[in-house]
Amino acid sequence: MSVGERGNFRQNSLLTRLEELCDVAKNHFLTHLVECVVNFYAR
Repeated sequence: MSVGERGNFRQNSLLTRLEELCDVAKNHFLTHLVECVVNFYAR
């Protein structure tokens, strides 16, 4: 593995991690949103 390839690999894994974080954040946000709506209608 050359130095350039290693740099690309690190960038790719970082991007993958960022995408995973975005997915988690989205899921968390949606869960929170649903909870808010349910609580609103449950009152």
